[in-house]
Order: sequence, then C-alpha cells, then structure tokens
Amino acid sequence: MPRMKRAARRKKARWPNLGGKLKHWVKSQRQTGALVLTKIFIDQGRRIAQEIKKSKGEGQETTDFRGMPIYCFRFMKRNGLSLKTRTKLAQKMPDAYEEKILKFHSYIINLHKNTNFELCHIANMDEFPLTFDVPSNKTESKQWPSRQVDMRRLITQLSGILF
Repeated sequence: MPRMKRAARRKKARWPNLGGKLKHWVKSQRQTGALVLTKIFIDQGRRIAQEIKKSKGEGQETTDFRGMPIYCFRFMKRNGLSLKTRTKLAQKMPDAYEEKILKFHSYIINLHKNTNFELCHIANMDEFPLTFDVPSNKTESKQWPSRQVDMRRLITQLSGILF
C-alpha cells in the first residue's frame, strides 16, 4: 500500500446499540407492511435512545442523539435500506363492489324512469369507487439496485388504461 494512502479509516459508531435496534424495528415494520417514513423513523430512534438511556443510566451512547434526518439517510445507506415508492397506488376494492355498482346503476335507471330526466344530463360518472383516505406512497425498504420505477410514467400508463 502506498505510504500516503489509508485503508478505510472511519470513526467508531456513535450509537451501535441504537443502530441494531432501529434496523430490527424497520425490518419488523416492513414485514407487517406498515408504513415507515423518515419522520416516523426519527421518532422511533428517539424513543429507543430514551429506553437505552433509562436502562443503562446516563451514558455517552445516547445522551447526544438528536435524531436528525441526515442520520436517517446515512443509516439507511449503511444498512442497505432506501425510501421505496409503492407501485400500487390504488386501494383494494371493497367487498361486493360489483353488487354496489349494479345497485347504483339500477337506482339511476329507476330514477330516470320515474322523473323523466335525460341520461345525458349525468356527466362524468366513473365506475370506480373513490376514497379520500390516500396512503403515502413512500416507505423504507431494502434497496433494489436493478430497476427503478418511474412513477409519472406508471401513472400515465394506468390512467390510460382506466379512463
């Protein structure tokens, strides 16, 4: 090795116990399918740091943990985690949605017969039930180096299929 070159000299980890517990927590959240955002990750890190501080007493390991977003991003990079964008944007269809659609259609037809209004006055009626409980489309997961999903392209493709 050349005289001036140094081999991967880094500082020791500041919070080794915290990192292991956080990684375990993220993996357990991902297995259950729960949403893990950077803010939630930081809050959980602060909770774990407080637990470690209470169990071990005042130690250097967790007294200076602030839980900044940069820690989250570097932690994810170190442990092979990344913000994953969900490709499935729509929610699951409710039970018996086909029956509900048929009932709605029959209601409209009966209303048309009883009140004699023209069907052309009904505009922009889609058959897709809409819910306003929109989940976030980012979560943390294992990095996939192979293929990145372009969400804008996917949305335009899906909107072309649906409408």
